[in-house]
Amino acid sequence: MLPLPLLPGGNVDFYYFGIENDNAVYNQGAGHELRHSIGTRIWGKQAGWDYNVELVYQFGTFGDADISAWTAASEAGYTFANAPLRPRFFLKADIASGDQDPNNPNLNTFNALFPKGAYFSETGLIGPANIIDVHPGIELQLTKRLSFVR
Repeated sequence: MLPLPLLPGGNVDFYYFGIENDNAVYNQGAGHELRHSIGTRIWGKQAGWDYNVELVYQFGTFGDADISAWTAASEAGYTFANAPLRPRFFLKADIASGDQDPNNPNLNTFNALFPKGAYFSETGLIGPANIIDVHPGIELQLTKRLSFVR
């Protein structure tokens, strides 16, 4: 984590993940996958506003073909700190690339690598790929340790 002087209260991370899978399966078929992910996350808080933006680009090979995939995820909100229940209104927006043509050997599907499971375990069987998602929300602080998010 590094402070980001360009944005008051801002921080930035840079990262790399690599994965190799001998038995990867996509619409194009099955094969050896060597995928590299480079990404950044920019987040911070300032004067009631908060933001969190993550960008990832993936490249590598799938069988004899190339991989070129990406994702962007964001959440921005504003908290009314002096109002009852400290309401926070926010907007989330996510997009992840998908493959347009299963007959083209090049792979453009984003691989979330290790997506977090939702309810019963941390096992992620599916993750975001070929998706666009935008939704607003509200968070209410019921007590110091209990909040409601919708």
